[in-house]
Amino acid sequence: MRVKSDKKKKSLPRRILRKAAYYAVLAIFYIPSRFGRKMTEIPDACDEEPLVRAFEEKHGGRCVNVEFQEPGTGLRLRGMYLPADAERRGKCAVVFCHGLGGTKAQLMPVADYVHSLGHDAFLFDMRGHGDSEGDFTSLGYFEAKDTLAACQHVRERHGADRIVLYGFSMGAVAAAIAAQDDSVVGLVAESPFDSLENIVAHKAREHYHVPKWPVVTLSLWATEVRRNFDRRDIDLTKVLPRLEGKRVLLVASTGDTTIPAHITRRLTPHLRDGHDYWEVDGVEHGGIYESEFGPEYRARLRSFLAACGEGVPPKAD
Repeated sequence: MRVKSDKKKKSLPRRILRKAAYYAVLAIFYIPSRFGRKMTEIPDACDEEPLVRAFEEKHGGRCVNVEFQEPGTGLRLRGMYLPADAERRGKCAVVFCHGLGGTKAQLMPVADYVHSLGHDAFLFDMRGHGDSEGDFTSLGYFEAKDTLAACQHVRERHGADRIVLYGFSMGAVAAAIAAQDDSVVGLVAESPFDSLENIVAHKAREHYHVPKWPVVTLSLWATEVRRNFDRRDIDLTKVLPRLEGKRVLLVASTGDTTIPAHITRRLTPHLRDGHDYWEVDGVEHGGIYESEFGPEYRARLRSFLAACGEGVPPKAD
């Protein structure tokens, strides 16, 4: 009996060490890998076909279905171009960037209003979404390259020389990064996050109750290696100061639980002259335009686009 007891005492530390090693391997390799894959998965899109049909029926043959390539990867991206009426041309071309899991249909109500003001509207599906090629998301990095390809298409094929980017959620982040291009004169960004690292840490804590270190940090590193991008490039606190001389409107809502207002609000110290921040109360993610704040939103868009279309430079406060 004494021998068995000694064996048990000797084996207990070994069992603890084995378990510790197992969980360490799990934490360092498996969980970050799985979490990283989850991070770049594209959610299933809602049925937005009714929105597309209504948009096409309203605008008839004026809608032009287009296909263009993102030069870096050669992916074929597809969209829809709606030119302003001939007598109202000469203003801006507005390129719309939808959110994660959405399609070009997501922003058709806003595009319809923008078109009624006399601006061209260009809606497209980002990689991996809708009718475009691709099978993963980078939450802004490669989507910014898609947006730049859309701007190039609008310039070369449709003769636009003053481009405004309108982005929602992930599309707002992509649009902000792409807005550094010289052809872009304005940016409307609804519900953007401040940086990839911060939003992933927030989601990991909120949904999975996992800490930033080591899980989130290692997950981001694994994702960078697998998808070949640098998370430091998805940081609007560094991007916004580079948009000096362009018009910028950031929009957020205190009722947004997907990208909470406090995350977007972190960007306000990095705004420059001609940059504005507008926050509304109690509206869910993506619901501001159709909410009670819709009339004010449209008024803000109207004055914003008028200034961009007329080439009025931002004024210092």
